[in-house]
Amino acid sequence: MDMEQLMGNPTTVSVSEVVKESKAARTLVFEHPDVENIHPGQFLMVWIPGVDEIPMSVSLLNPPLMGITVLPIGEATNALASTQERQRIGIRGPFGTYFDSNCGSALIVGGGIGMAPLRPLTYELLDRGVDVVLLIGAKTKSELVYAKEFKTLNREGFRLELSTVDGSVGF
Repeated sequence: MDMEQLMGNPTTVSVSEVVKESKAARTLVFEHPDVENIHPGQFLMVWIPGVDEIPMSVSLLNPPLMGITVLPIGEATNALASTQERQRIGIRGPFGTYFDSNCGSALIVGGGIGMAPLRPLTYELLDRGVDVVLLIGAKTKSELVYAKEFKTLNREGFRLELSTVDGSVGF
């Protein structure tokens, strides 16, 4: 294995789109040269120039595009969430193991920014013909991540349930 592979094949990418996923969460979308070899559940090391390098779950896999969803809670995530279209960030990876999608049916449960790695898993399972029940939770309606997207998803074998702590949505 060469040094580039050991380092996670570092590259820089230009953010092509910034999508508002909830009140605070943002998905940074970009083209990645190795998107075909990335699987739901893996993560990238993301370098924010002049700030830090942090691990981020892959939240969008739509070749040639991929994305990461960030919730601004600290210095690095605040800087990353402030990234604008056409700005560049550094990417290394993918790292980590990935979800096993070999099943007949799946119950996927996540909340808040923890939904990030579950989003591509949901789509992979549905593309394989797996029946999926997706439960998304958050403290409030404004903090539900991907709820609008999944509400409009009309796929056979898919069911969505929402829950908020304050009772503003779902149970």
